[in-house]
Amino acid sequence: MGDIEILEVDVLVAGGGLGGLMAAYRAQCAGVRVAVALGSGGASARISSLNAALGGPGDTPERLFDDIFAAGAELADPAVVRQLTQRVGLEVTELMNLGVDFHRVDGKLARRRGAGSSADWAVYSEGMVGHEICRVLTEHLAAPGSAPATLLTGATLVALDTGIEGVRGGLVYRPRTGDWLDVRAPVVVLATGGAGGLFERTTNPPGSQGTGYVMALEAGAELVGMEFISYEPFVTLSSAHKKSYDLPTTVLHQGARLCNSEGRPVISETKVPSKDIICRMIVEEVNAGRGVNGALLFDLRDVPPATQAQYTGLVQACSAFELTPENAVLPVYPAQHYMNGGVRVNSDATTSVPGLLAVGEVAGGTHGAHRLAGGGGTEVVGMGAIAGDTAAKLGADRRGVGGPRLTPRPALLPTGSTQEDRYVLAAARSALSSACGILRTEDELAEGTQRLAELSTRLAGDSPGYGRRQVTLGSAVVQAALARRESRGDHYRLDYPDRDDHNWRGHLETRLRGSTGQLEATFRAAAGIDGSMA
Repeated sequence: MGDIEILEVDVLVAGGGLGGLMAAYRAQCAGVRVAVALGSGGASARISSLNAALGGPGDTPERLFDDIFAAGAELADPAVVRQLTQRVGLEVTELMNLGVDFHRVDGKLARRRGAGSSADWAVYSEGMVGHEICRVLTEHLAAPGSAPATLLTGATLVALDTGIEGVRGGLVYRPRTGDWLDVRAPVVVLATGGAGGLFERTTNPPGSQGTGYVMALEAGAELVGMEFISYEPFVTLSSAHKKSYDLPTTVLHQGARLCNSEGRPVISETKVPSKDIICRMIVEEVNAGRGVNGALLFDLRDVPPATQAQYTGLVQACSAFELTPENAVLPVYPAQHYMNGGVRVNSDATTSVPGLLAVGEVAGGTHGAHRLAGGGGTEVVGMGAIAGDTAAKLGADRRGVGGPRLTPRPALLPTGSTQEDRYVLAAARSALSSACGILRTEDELAEGTQRLAELSTRLAGDSPGYGRRQVTLGSAVVQAALARRESRGDHYRLDYPDRDDHNWRGHLETRLRGSTGQLEATFRAAAGIDGSMA
C-alpha cells in the first residue's frame, strides 16, 4: 500500500457535533489553520435547549454554577464549571449575532426550566436548537473568507499520533471513499461524543462508539468519573415501535405528569427532582408491579397544544404513536443517555497530554456525578469556545512538532464484519448494560467485571483493534462502578445506598499502565466549591 495523503494544519478537531464546531469556530476566529473531521455529527442535533446565565436579577453565572455543582453532588471540577458558566452567556450572544434563531417572547429570549434547576436557565429554538447551531456554525466555517476551515465530511479520527513531545496529529479515515489521511497537527481537540453504542438501550445515535475515551487512554491521558452514567427518564417504550423517542423533562413544569398503573402521579408537581431520582422512581415503580407493560405513563393531556407544538421530539413521538395533544399519554422507561465522566480536563480544556484537548461528552470534570438537565448544551457551547481559544494559542506555540508518516490501521474501524467481531461487541454490551444500570449491586458489578475480563483474555493474542478498545472502555466503566462503595448522583448502589462524603467525595481516575496496557484506577480527593481540596 502506498503512502497516504498528508494534511498539515495547526488544529485538528475530531468531531462535527456542537462542541467540535464551537472549538473550530473560535480557533478559526483566531486565525489558525483548522481541519474538522466531521464524523456523523453525534447527538448534538438532538439538543433541545441549553442552560445559560444571561444577566439580570438572579440570572447570574454564580447561581448557574451553584445549580451545576449541586447537581453533580459536589464532584464537578469547580474551576471548570466556573469558567463554563462565565463563558456560555457570552457565546449565546455570539450565536445570536451569527444568526441562530433562538425562540423569543415579547422580544426577549424565551426560557425554560429543566429538572433539578432552581431557575429558568434554558434557551431554545422552535426546532432542535442543537441542529440550528450546528447548521449556522458549519456554514460560517465553510464560508469563503480569510481562513476557511478544512471540513472533512464523514471523516473520523481513528488514532492519535503522539510522541515524547505530546500530540503530533492523527490518523483519519473517510468511509465514503475508503481513503486514509495523515493529519499533521500540533493540537488535537477530541470532540468525539459519548459511548451509547456500548449499551443495549440508548438515546445516542449509532456514531457514539466511545473511541475517543480509549484514544485518550492510549495517548497517556486519564479518565475520570466513568462510573457516573446518566439515563434519560422519559424514553418511549413499545414493542410496536422500533424507534424510541426521548421526551423533555421541562414539560413537567408545564402540566405533564408521570403516572403509574394505578393512575397515581409519581413525581411531585411542585418540586421536580433531578433526572437521576426520576429514573430510580420509574425503575422502582415498575419493579414493584405498578408499571404498564414494563413502563410508566407520561401524561401530557394537561400541557396546552401550543406548548406541545414547541417540542419537536414530542410532536414526532405523538405522531408515531398516532396521538393528538388531547389524548397524548406515552409509555416511557429510562435509557442510557450521557457519560458524565470522561477525559480529565483543566479549565482551559487541556489534558495531561501536551497538545491534546477534550470537550463535550468525551471530557470529564464539568458534571461530576450527575448532569443537570440542559447542561449538555451548556458544556458544548461554553467549553467548546474555551477549547477553541486554547487550541489556537497552542497551535501557534507548538508549530513544528511532527513525527513519522502514518499508515492505515483498518483493524481499528468499527466494521463488525466478522462473526467474532459481532460476538465480542454483543457480549461487551450485555455485560455493561447488566452491570451498570440505574440500580447496581456488588454481585452484578463483579459479574460484569469478570465477563469483560474474559473477553479481554479472549482478545489478548490479537493485534490492537476495535473490539479490544470496546472491551477496554467497558472495563473502565464497570471497574470504577465496582470500586465506588457509596451512592452518589447517577451511581446508585443498592448495597451501599447512602452518600459517603467522608470516604468517597473524590474521583476515581483510570489510566493504562505497563506494557500490557492494564487498567489502573486511583482515588483523588475532590476540590471544594472554593477550590480547596477535600
